[in-house]
Amino acid sequence: MKRKYAKPVNKPKKGIHCEVRFYEMHRCTELFFIYYFKYTSRAYVDQRSLLKDLNSICPYEKTEAFFRKN
Repeated sequence: MKRKYAKPVNKPKKGIHCEVRFYEMHRCTELFFIYYFKYTSRAYVDQRSLLKDLNSICPYEKTEAFFRKN
């Protein structure tokens, strides 16, 4: 995906001009889920506290089997 969208998408006939940027960070998937299921402004400094809060809302595992099943 990064290579596909490395250059801006420019399709003037369709009126499309956009630039896609990818941001990768530690704990990004878990942060998405916690913000999706719960309103919070808490800053998580480590993975353990984030996973503890996330598992209190919904069961979560960082495995391929979990994502395929759910």
